[in-house]
Amino acid sequence: MSTGIGQQSKKRRKFERQVLSEESELESEDELNNTMTPTPTNQPAISSYDELYKSLMEGFRTLMNEKTETLATKEDLNKFQGTVSQVLEENKMINENVNHLREENKQLRNYVESLDARLRRNNVVLNGMVMDPTKNVKEEVMCLLRDVLRLEDLNYAGMNVRSVGTNRPIIIEFAHPKDVYKVLANSSRLKGTRFYLSKDLPPNQRARRNKMLRLRYEIRKACPSINPKIVQDRLEINNTLFDWETDSLKSGKKDGLAVLLTLTGIDFSAIVERIQNFKPTAKETPT
Repeated sequence: MSTGIGQQSKKRRKFERQVLSEESELESEDELNNTMTPTPTNQPAISSYDELYKSLMEGFRTLMNEKTETLATKEDLNKFQGTVSQVLEENKMINENVNHLREENKQLRNYVESLDARLRRNNVVLNGMVMDPTKNVKEEVMCLLRDVLRLEDLNYAGMNVRSVGTNRPIIIEFAHPKDVYKVLANSSRLKGTRFYLSKDLPPNQRARRNKMLRLRYEIRKACPSINPKIVQDRLEINNTLFDWETDSLKSGKKDGLAVLLTLTGIDFSAIVERIQNFKPTAKETPT
């Protein structure tokens, strides 16, 4: 009898474990369902893939419309291109007018400079003479021209002398250009003295002449067989003329350095640059 009671107790305990296990599984399934259940929203649910595709396309079209509202149309691009063309044409006209004005300005400057040079054509500049206030300037200059240059046939009666300060250059004014030529032709006799004679030129023309004098000196040193000449403020080599224009050397409309290279076989670009940046004084001007 005790054996039957033991078997019944075992069956009861087994039944209780099964019930507890089933209850535990039900609780886990309820928790999983609660977790996966979406939170209700105010928007209507999409019931099919077609409606989902339609909704996505609707949103995409709305976004594209918003982005393309500010894009330029073909008509806008044509208007912009027309405006750019008009601005370019106006800019071209302005550049042409500026170039024309520059050329006119250059011509006017040359004309004024030529008038100034004509007014100075009977003048000679004397450097190196320290004036004594107790002596007569004209008499001192006449002694220099007669005793050193040995010029007796000048028109001394029509000669005028102007000086500003004691150490400033002296302007000698003659009555006729032929007296100027005689003085300059004999100025080599002053070599080795502190005196220096030169033709009276306008400031810009004198600056160009000084540059050409230095360039002639360098050419003679590098090419002894070539004999460059100075004509006013220009340099002449084998009937080819060179000019200083602003900050460059020109030969007509050609690059002066290229023409000089052809004539001499030497590149003078570094020397020309050094001359351009150099400001000679009367004592430093080469002859």
